[in-house]
This record gives sequence, C-alpha cells and structure tokens, in this order.
Amino acid sequence: MPDAPTPNNMPGAQPEAPATPVAPAPVPTPPWGDNPADFDPKKAWDLITNLRASEDTSKGTIASQRGEIDSLKAQLAEAQPLLQAADEQRRQEQGELATAREDNQKLADRLAAIEKSVQDARSAALQAKAEALASNRDENRAGSAFVNPKTAAKLIDLSECLTEAGEIDEAAIASKLDALAQTDPYLVATAPTPGRKPNPAQGHGGGAVPLDAQIKAAEERGDVMASIALKQQKHYTK
Repeated sequence: MPDAPTPNNMPGAQPEAPATPVAPAPVPTPPWGDNPADFDPKKAWDLITNLRASEDTSKGTIASQRGEIDSLKAQLAEAQPLLQAADEQRRQEQGELATAREDNQKLADRLAAIEKSVQDARSAALQAKAEALASNRDENRAGSAFVNPKTAAKLIDLSECLTEAGEIDEAAIASKLDALAQTDPYLVATAPTPGRKPNPAQGHGGGAVPLDAQIKAAEERGDVMASIALKQQKHYTK
C-alpha cells in the first residue's frame, strides 16, 4: 500500500531546503600563538599581572571619580541654603528698589504739581497787578488809564516783572505799560480838552478816532496785535 501524500511529496510541492550549517565558534588564539612549543611561562605570567593591574587601576579610577562626585554633591548640598538666601535677598532688594522708584516718582509728581500751582498763582497775581496799574495810571504817566486794562495787561511781557526774590515788581510793570501807551496810544482813553466842547456838526473831527477806523488802520499797516486789542476793546465798550 503506497504512503499517503504529505505537503512535501504532493505533486507540485517544493522540496524542503537543507538546513544551513552552523559555523563552529572560533577558538581563541593564545598569546604565544598556535604552537604549544612557543609557550613562555614568564610572558604568560607578565600578561596576567598586567591585566590584573589594569583592572585594579580601573577600579581605583572609578572609586576616585565616585568619591569626587560624592564630594561635589556634599558641597552643593552645603551651598544650597546660601544660594537660596542670596536669591531671596536679591528678590527683596529688587522689591525695595521698585518701591523706592515708585515713591520717588510720586514725590516728583507732587513737586511738579506744587510748582505748577505756585506758577499759576504768581501769573494770576501778576495779571491782577498789571490790570490794576493799567486802570489807574497817575497824571505823570503818558496818557491816562487804558480803555481795557485786561487787554493792556495781556499785551506786555509779565515774566520780566519779578524781582530776584520772586516778588512782583510794580515799577517794571508800570514801565512796560508806559511803553505800550507810547507805541499804541489808541489803547489809552483820551480825556476831553478842558473848556472845549465837541461840535456835533463836525462829527468826530476834533475827538478821538473811532474804533472801527483804528482797527482798519491797524490791519492796513499789518499790526496784528493792535488789531486784536482794538477789537477786544470794541467788544468790551459795547
């Protein structure tokens, strides 16, 4: 009776590949070579001694490195509290510096506000004094009082009317008003001539020049400040 077919002997089946032979492990060659007759006991002992010494040296190096590592770890552990304290002190100093800067800025802002308040009060006092002097000029001054003292006070430079001590210099204000009356006489009220009455039939021929005419004349000669002052004077005399 024939054998039953198997996967390897079935028609069309591929034959099983033979197993790859395993190469034998290489036999280590001794230091003295393949010939036992060349064996030198002294050389063999020297080799063993050198290998042991090398191993001992390696062990000593590793032990030394481990000792250095342990020493560094111990030093780092000792320094850690000092480092933390220094960092905390630095943070505290930075906080104090920020606080000092903030306080300094507050003081600077307060000083600037006080200086502005003083400057505003001084300017108001100068303006009031100039207006008072412009509205009450004595007979020895050129002309008489200004028609609009406020306008006259604004047309002069009051920043130069302070003493070295910061006080109001009335003489300096009066001098500037005198100069303004000389250069712009139309700002000064004209007093009527005693014993002479204006003739209505003659219009304004013998009296003061009308404001509109003064404004026109100032604009024609390009005197902007005079034009503004006259227009303000006209506004306040309505």
